[in-house]
Amino acid sequence: MSYSPILVPVLALILWWPVSHLIVFLLARRSLLARCARRDRPTRDEISTLLTDRYVDEIKTQPTTFYTLAIIFAAMGLGRGMDLWVAWAFAALWIASSIATILDRRSLRRLFATPYGVCNYGLAVYACAYVINDSLFS
Repeated sequence: MSYSPILVPVLALILWWPVSHLIVFLLARRSLLARCARRDRPTRDEISTLLTDRYVDEIKTQPTTFYTLAIIFAAMGLGRGMDLWVAWAFAALWIASSIATILDRRSLRRLFATPYGVCNYGLAVYACAYVINDSLFS
């Protein structure tokens, strides 16, 4: 069975998702244990807030567009050249951005947000240009 290489960065992001949730859980657990050691019992609302605060941006902005573009590239038989490198750049920048979010480093997250957005738009423009070129000149 053969597959398009552009689906590998998609798989990397999908596999990153549970790892990032585990990291968030462990960081929240450490914080809760520290509060309990000080005899400062957190309420249920505080526990819920602690688990979601660090990751709320990440949950709202899943790379759905990237997944869609990668599947489109695979369906068109593309995903082997520069678009593969751009897809890997997007995946790496997305993982770095989610680490910055988990660690609550907003300035670092903003640093990664623009480049992975540019990668995503670049893939979209390339897919549109390929479809237009293929439909007009073939």
